[in-house]
Amino acid sequence: MSHRTVRLIILGTAAAIPDPSHENVHMVLDSGDLKLLIDCSGSPASRLMRAGIDLMDLDGLIVTHHHPDHIYGVPILLMNLWLMGRRESFPIYGPQKSLQVIKGIMDLYEWDSWPNFPHIDFRQIPLEPDTPVVSNQVVSITASPVEHMVPVIGLRMTNRRTGQVLVYTSDTMRDPCVVHLARDADILIHEATGEYFGHSTGADAGLDALEANAKRLVLIHYPPVRGDPQAILKEAKEVFKGPVELAEDFKVYEF
Repeated sequence: MSHRTVRLIILGTAAAIPDPSHENVHMVLDSGDLKLLIDCSGSPASRLMRAGIDLMDLDGLIVTHHHPDHIYGVPILLMNLWLMGRRESFPIYGPQKSLQVIKGIMDLYEWDSWPNFPHIDFRQIPLEPDTPVVSNQVVSITASPVEHMVPVIGLRMTNRRTGQVLVYTSDTMRDPCVVHLARDADILIHEATGEYFGHSTGADAGLDALEANAKRLVLIHYPPVRGDPQAILKEAKEVFKGPVELAEDFKVYEF
């Protein structure tokens, strides 16, 4: 990674049902001195290790919504951080409902009885367009609500040195708010679950990329089980004439 680029490493690409080569969707942003996990499934510690990121270097977690495939890894992430010796506060950013669900899950595990457990700093992200989330000298992240079955945010990440933008929609159906989120993105990482309520088809993703004037479209949250990712990819390519690809686990996107 050059001193000017920011990396987004894909840790999982699958919709709700994963397979041996596609973990559920989550990813890590690495801008050098800022490392943020985005969504949290599977065993984040082992995925981060494989991606070359030290678990103890994480500066926080952003959750986009509270469906199980996006947050079921949170309890083991927090337990692993604690067992590895983290004692400083750990921030978790997300919509109010997502934070409530995570607190509720951790209460069931009686986490308040775990000795020397680090303080978890829950930071609510309002469901308003272009809400600032995290920013430093290298990267800024804003959130905007998108359209799903539950409150959900998409993320817009800007490299402040180059001006390049990467957008992650999270789970969403087609809606003008998605086009707003993705406006002029250099890389648009768009969900493509298929014909399911609350989600997007390949054609939907292609239309959002086209209307947003995105430069490159990456399809994620596609169904490796009970679906046809190649057909979804073909759909998107029929609509959006720029570069289109399926995200793959451990692919790195620099911007």
